[in-house]
This record gives sequence, C-alpha cells and structure tokens, in this order.
Amino acid sequence: MVLCFYPRILFSNRKLGDCQFGGLAYDGNGDLDRAIAEYDRAIELAPDWAEAHYKLGNAYGVKGDMDRALDGYSRAIELDPDFILAYYDHGSFYS
Repeated sequence: MVLCFYPRILFSNRKLGDCQFGGLAYDGNGDLDRAIAEYDRAIELAPDWAEAHYKLGNAYGVKGDMDRALDGYSRAIELDPDFILAYYDHGSFYS
C-alpha cells in the first residue's frame, strides 16, 4: 500500500529504493540516526526527489531538530509545489 506514494524512480534505481525503504525501516524502529543517513543517501542519488526530503524532515522533526525538519519540508515543497503533506507538516510547526 505504501508503494503507491513513491515514484517510478524507486523501481528503476535499486540503490535509491534500498535507501528509501531502509530509511523507512529504521524510522519505524526508532533508529532515527540510521534513517537520516539512509534518507541522506537517497538525496545524494536523487537530489530532486521531494519525497526523500520530506521523509528526512519527518525524521528530524521526531528527533526534535525543528530547523532541519523545516528545511526538509521546505525543500520538498520547493521541488514539488503540489506536495500537500509537506505543506501540512511544515505548517504544523507554527501552530
């Protein structure tokens, strides 16, 4: 079910897919430092992929690093102006 949110680039670049799914797995287990490392690797492989920046922002938000969280959300919005979740999460820091 989660796959419907990810672009085809995941399937055309195995390393990128491994980074994204690795990040999600570490994130889900509470290992935020490793999740952040995987999202950073995904961004190195595909710097214009808004989803990776968004997930990186989420991980930093959970860690309590609001500046980096906002940077991730802002970059996701910059790359994909229709990314509604990034707007929502970005705005939630100001409420």
